[in-house]
Amino acid sequence: MCNYLDLSRLFNTRRLLLSLVLIACISISTSFGLESENINWNVLHPEQSPPPVDSLSLVYSPTDEVAFTFGGVIDIDQVPSEYEYGIPRTISDSNITWIYQIATNQWISRVDENQPKGRRYAAMSSNFNRNEILMFGGWSAGVIGDTWIYNLANGEWMEIISEIAPDPRYTEVVFDTRRQVSFLFSGWTGEDRPGDSWYFDHEQQNWVQLQPINSPPGRNVHALAYDEKYDKIILYGGYDGVEGLTDTWTYDWSKNTWTNQEPKSHPTSHNGAKMVYVASIGKVVLFGGRTHHNKIGTVWYNEIWIYDYSLNLWEEVEISDTTIPSLSDFGMTYDRLNNRILIFGGRNDALEWPYRDNELYSITFTPNKNGYTYIGSKGPISDSKPSDQSGQSSSFSATNFPFRLSTMIITIVVLNKTRKTLVIKSRTI
Repeated sequence: MCNYLDLSRLFNTRRLLLSLVLIACISISTSFGLESENINWNVLHPEQSPPPVDSLSLVYSPTDEVAFTFGGVIDIDQVPSEYEYGIPRTISDSNITWIYQIATNQWISRVDENQPKGRRYAAMSSNFNRNEILMFGGWSAGVIGDTWIYNLANGEWMEIISEIAPDPRYTEVVFDTRRQVSFLFSGWTGEDRPGDSWYFDHEQQNWVQLQPINSPPGRNVHALAYDEKYDKIILYGGYDGVEGLTDTWTYDWSKNTWTNQEPKSHPTSHNGAKMVYVASIGKVVLFGGRTHHNKIGTVWYNEIWIYDYSLNLWEEVEISDTTIPSLSDFGMTYDRLNNRILIFGGRNDALEWPYRDNELYSITFTPNKNGYTYIGSKGPISDSKPSDQSGQSSSFSATNFPFRLSTMIITIVVLNKTRKTLVIKSRTI
């Protein structure tokens, strides 16, 4: 695309005294401009932390300014006596509700008479408009298929009996803030991994099965997030029973279909990673994971990846902090009020006993030294802003991060002495 002013009249007039041709070739690395200086990784060291735990979910409520988790796998002996995936340990599925109070940096535990049984891999989402937590399924000596609501106002659990519901499984679920429903995809039923899509209607308190035109292959330990900016469910990776997956899919509510985005680059297989939407940058962020499904030779990651739906682009954030742990099967949520990601628990069998973590970490995004700047996919921002199907502009606000794309720009600068102006012709290749 070439945008320029017509220089022919200037060259045909005597008022042009000097012409200066400047050819600039600018090569800029492809990145979101997120480097180590943009990422603040902190260990929060709260009081009275839960025991080391993995295979859990973590959700957040801005109404109460709390993070919430239930269950997970914990070690019950200081000395291992049994084996899990070839590794000695004595484990149990926790039945404790833990609430992290952000204002006081403190965990509080609760055990009630009427509460769910202990489990791992429970799927959870937070409907902060109703001040409630949804929990579905999980695993405890077999798959579980119950649905529970935790009321943050009164601190009580209530089991929900729905006429239809997903088969018992452990899976992932994410809250859609626009429709006020919790979306579920696939999971492990103990026998297979159905590629089915469901949502839980918090108003009617029942499950509804969707019948998409197209669906991804079934999987479990996948990453799921709702992109509020573009109104899309984002799915990444998982495990299909044979190998780790690296595909990226999006669900479009208006068309009731899944689309394989097939980005040119993407993370490697990151089973057990977690992904959340970060409102301040308008993108989803993925952290951690492992290569194989609990097998000897597994490699754990501490990578941070960001997916931009409008550009269909995954980008790894370059970080220099060597203290960031490599984890999988942890809990992760987005603290909206403090603009940070919270990460709790997780496992890494390469660690020393007990192989599990109980630290609470935060990832905070800050602007770089040049501030937040967006250049765009083909040169500087123009007045014409492309829109996606939802009608929202794909350009970024001043609160978003810079995006730099490999470009070559040829610029001709002509000095008009009489008018004392610069006439610029530029071409972006």
